[in-house]
Amino acid sequence: MSNLQQFVIKFFTTLGAAIEEVDYALIHVLIDDEFKNIFGKTELKLCFDYEVYLENPKYELVTFGSFILDKIIDLSIKLSNTSIRYAVVDNLNVAEPEKKIKKFLNLDRTNLEIIDEKKFINYFVKYSFKVTYASDNTIEEFEDAVIDMKSMSISNKFYDNLNSVFYESKPQYDYPLNSNIDFLMALKEVLKEIDRIKELKTEQLGNIAIINKEEERINLYYDSLKIEAEKRMNRKNLSEEKVNDYKHKIEIYNMEKQRQLNEITEKYKIKTNVFLQNAVVYAVPMIVFKYKILGRNNSNEECTCFYNTVLKDFGRFI
Repeated sequence: MSNLQQFVIKFFTTLGAAIEEVDYALIHVLIDDEFKNIFGKTELKLCFDYEVYLENPKYELVTFGSFILDKIIDLSIKLSNTSIRYAVVDNLNVAEPEKKIKKFLNLDRTNLEIIDEKKFINYFVKYSFKVTYASDNTIEEFEDAVIDMKSMSISNKFYDNLNSVFYESKPQYDYPLNSNIDFLMALKEVLKEIDRIKELKTEQLGNIAIINKEEERINLYYDSLKIEAEKRMNRKNLSEEKVNDYKHKIEIYNMEKQRQLNEITEKYKIKTNVFLQNAVVYAVPMIVFKYKILGRNNSNEECTCFYNTVLKDFGRFI
């Protein structure tokens, strides 16, 4: 089952729809009447494979840019605490692309030929969180992170340039979507970044000096008791009962010391909670270049890179 099919099934399951997996890449969906005006009907026959679709023309092909998928994405955004912004750029063309690609690749003295150039839409999602740090008092911090949905990687550069992104509330470009739309996977990746930020903040806010001082005090106190007990236990002519009594005391000292150390750690430990506030999806036009490097020592292998029209820089697909 493809990621797209899994996403669509999860979506309709969330809506409370009845779903039947008819065959490979074929599903039958029955939705509530309240969604009829969105999808045009309450019974949907969906296909997720082009070759299977050719054999089953009564089914609707679900693919990037298709009517049904556009409706699913729009509705999923409306039903969640999410908004979508369609980036507007001043120039959708790259002047002297060969020269700029060579500079990006650090191949200034190499001949390069562009074979193909296509435009597509990629999603960048900014997730916003409230993070609470609780110890003696509670501190609230607001943390953001942006993920590139194409590569499923954190994009600090896009985040740093958010204030310079011009956008509209409706689509501006009729380019196909070429982006992962598994927002749950994206959220999991972003939470890893938030965990990293949270750990750094916890270290900064932590009562490390107090904890160390208290631990030193406890260790000195109980270690001194143990030393004294061991000295008494090692005296000559002690009965076996008395020796066992001192051994028991040493065990109690160890247990009590560990109990108090745990209490100190728990008392000054900073407890954190993370709350998702909202998500903003940025639809960004991208340009993908297919090229090959010319020269006697180079093969005819075709390579690709992309140009981000918002960040105005090149990158490679991961």
